[in-house]
Amino acid sequence: MLRAILLAGLLLQSLIAAPALAQSLRGTLRSPEGRAVPGALFTLLDASGHAAGQTVTGARGEFSFDPGGGGSYALRVERIGQLTFTGDPFTIHPDTTLTLNLQVQSQPVGLGGVRAATSPCTAGGPGGIVAVVWEQATKALRIRLLAEQQGLLQVSGVRYVRMLDNSYRVRQGIVDEEPFSGRAMPFPTLQPEAGFDFASPDSTGTLQYLVPSPAVLLTDAFLQQHCVHQVSTDPRDAGRVGLGFRPLPRNETAGVAGTLWLDRDRADVQLLEFEYQDPRGRVPRGAHGLVDFAYDADSLPVISRWWLRVPRTFETTHAADERAERRTVPIESGALAFGPDQQPIEDPENLLPLMTGVITLDAVVVQAKRTQFEAELDAKPWHWTRTATSVIRPAELLGAPQSSAYDVVKALRAHWLVPQPGTNQLPVVYFDNIRMTDRRTSTEDALRAIPAADIGAIERIRAIEAAQLFGALEGTAFGVIVVYSRRW
Repeated sequence: MLRAILLAGLLLQSLIAAPALAQSLRGTLRSPEGRAVPGALFTLLDASGHAAGQTVTGARGEFSFDPGGGGSYALRVERIGQLTFTGDPFTIHPDTTLTLNLQVQSQPVGLGGVRAATSPCTAGGPGGIVAVVWEQATKALRIRLLAEQQGLLQVSGVRYVRMLDNSYRVRQGIVDEEPFSGRAMPFPTLQPEAGFDFASPDSTGTLQYLVPSPAVLLTDAFLQQHCVHQVSTDPRDAGRVGLGFRPLPRNETAGVAGTLWLDRDRADVQLLEFEYQDPRGRVPRGAHGLVDFAYDADSLPVISRWWLRVPRTFETTHAADERAERRTVPIESGALAFGPDQQPIEDPENLLPLMTGVITLDAVVVQAKRTQFEAELDAKPWHWTRTATSVIRPAELLGAPQSSAYDVVKALRAHWLVPQPGTNQLPVVYFDNIRMTDRRTSTEDALRAIPAADIGAIERIRAIEAAQLFGALEGTAFGVIVVYSRRW
């Protein structure tokens, strides 16, 4: 069966029914010029108008549904920055696969005429012009979230940590980095079903911060604790418009206040800027963050980067007199997503050159190796809690130079001995629980003092975990190298 009709803005190029073991719907979405249209949100509506399924078109414009039963259906198509179309009803017969090849015209929504406005700060969502802009923003966020959940995206990149001064300006280069690869950008966040706290203490009393990712912004719980209350303009950039949000006045937990910026022409989200607010006073002032949005090589919407600047409090116990010392240090933790060329999609602060280069290894391979290492090492009675990103295992030591720990590290993990950019700082060294480095003993000298014959394994612990395990002593901002003796 082949026909061509106009379905409320969708041109049905062909409709083909074929026998199948179960009823299903397949198809493609293309532009009038024949180009695939990725990132379009299809909703399958049943005869009563209820959603029977949702999917986002992939890089080739493909979509599919398995409705679970024959009957009358219709398709609603939503695209970022475009009008929403709902097509005429069609029938899916039992045990039949229906194939639709669709064309869609470009009909931009645009936010060019939107001006500054306010809406009452109430739970459940905004009203007026604020609601119009919020509708476009949530559509863009939903498409990004569903593309991740469907596995359409393959995101790789690097997570990092760097130290800041008390004014939240960068004080030191990158002190920690870790590659990632998967279907979504990794966030320190959760998707609660009910109310949630954007800053809550863990078992050690350390505040853990949640990022308002798309998964969080789209929850009912977010709109029950926050209001989207205004549309703002940017005097520095007339091409964008902002949605302001903040915690409700009655909110008793930590929340976020900020602005979600949208491109006026494309009606698409660009940037999310936010700060933490806590009526209980637990969150220090100045804690804030950023999420940046972009598109990947297949024109699918992605999150290109995020960072979080918050204070961390570390406690040091001095071995000599068991005196405890607490110190608060602002840090920036974040992530950069890479494109096909293994370069950041967006890196306006030029962070990549500050990193050691370890992350140029294929992220999938690195993660697979790390999983294997963890499985082997977790069974061993290490003296310290295992939080390291890299370990020299006993098996690796067999082929290593048999002189000192320095020669072993130099041969097997030379990047551990590369100073941080702009400094001459290296990790401090522990031999079991004894600190080997001090003002007179360098990292290299401390490692040279440990004979290779006494080494059971060597572990490189990242800066943040090092400060928690060993205390915020001078030098732990660049990590710790622990040499375990054979007796462990």
